[in-house]
Amino acid sequence: MTTKLFGVDISEHNGNVDFERMKASGVKYVMLRTSWGHFAEDKLIRRNVQKCKEAGLPYGFYHYSYAATDNDAKTEATKFLALCNELGGYTYPLNLDMEDADGWKARNGVDDAQNLRTIKIFKDVIEGAGKYLTLYMSKSWFDRLRAKDKSLIDSIDPWLAHWGIDKPSMDCGMWQYSSDGVVPGSSARTDVNWCYKDYPTVLANMHKPAPTPVKKRHEDPNARLYVGDTVCVNITCTADYLDIPNNTVCCKKLIGGEPSKSYHWIDSYPCTEVKGKNTKRVDQVLHVGESFVVSGDYKVLALDMPTDSCKLKIGRFNAWVKSAYLSKVTYK
Repeated sequence: MTTKLFGVDISEHNGNVDFERMKASGVKYVMLRTSWGHFAEDKLIRRNVQKCKEAGLPYGFYHYSYAATDNDAKTEATKFLALCNELGGYTYPLNLDMEDADGWKARNGVDDAQNLRTIKIFKDVIEGAGKYLTLYMSKSWFDRLRAKDKSLIDSIDPWLAHWGIDKPSMDCGMWQYSSDGVVPGSSARTDVNWCYKDYPTVLANMHKPAPTPVKKRHEDPNARLYVGDTVCVNITCTADYLDIPNNTVCCKKLIGGEPSKSYHWIDSYPCTEVKGKNTKRVDQVLHVGESFVVSGDYKVLALDMPTDSCKLKIGRFNAWVKSAYLSKVTYK
């Protein structure tokens, strides 16, 4: 536990809280009751949110549950989430308050099986929406419900209520250590807490996309080309046509790029005549049907994805060459 921040939880029962005074007294965050039951909005929640914003006090939200059925729990969870989204601005968690302070659950036969289902429903709804859920209960409730469904209870960050002790009696994100705190700006009786997690950072990181491992381009043989890369060309072609006045040669093998053209002319100066099946003599004078090699390093000037070709300046002129004929790549 490296973080330890002092905070309070506030509802309409605390009256019109002066959050400016509260912040000045050392309060670092506030947990605000948004609602209770299925479904009643806290009478002062909208005022409290606005005043926290004006005071620059970070806040989170909690809902006090009276769910006696699964339908009650679903109603509470969905309406709680909708209200939190409407109010917005929170950097502390959304919390489910599970207790029976007024004995209503005991009087109405709400057993632990239902309490566990209520917790599970809240978990599914809140976490299913990508939000951070915490669970407020007393130590006795945590012990009792954990004994019946350890995996569920341990899957939710605890906000422990345990008064009259010197330190938390279990690992928890927040600890409500008294309900009789005296805090400037609030009523004489205020719930006071210690927070042991940097929740603003935790919540902020939830919405950051996971970094995608990126292989360095020079290590990836399948890396795509980009304009500005340098490619090494090594192609053996056949001279299909010649333009003697311009010293250019046409090779259908270089088809690519501009789809309106069925072949491309390139400068003959970088071309080297080689012995081929149709070459009677290697005299550095190209004839139609003879073989020649185009080789060298060239910078990519443009790309044409449909034909998988790149535009290179070979000699005096530009030509489109299919990427299949590039023997190696040096990235920019």
